[in-house]
Amino acid sequence: MDCFKVFEVVFQSEINPLLLIPAVATIALTLCCYCYHGYQWIRDRRTARIEEQQAQLPLPLSRISITPGCSMVATTKLTHSRNSVDIY
Repeated sequence: MDCFKVFEVVFQSEINPLLLIPAVATIALTLCCYCYHGYQWIRDRRTARIEEQQAQLPLPLSRISITPGCSMVATTKLTHSRNSVDIY
């Protein structure tokens, strides 16, 4: 249906067009709230997924370990190195 035909029907009817403003505003506000709710839901799911992945992966650990009886200080890197990005 053509847009102009809709306007013609509205203006020819006995309905006051000013009465349609609250209904249109309510529908627009409902649509905005629905879109914002979807945006929040997607953002929360993304945050939860990132937190879940961080909880599953061990933290990159680089520490100095001193072996008893040995004067040498060894650096130990457990699990991750700079090249471990290729694994994921």
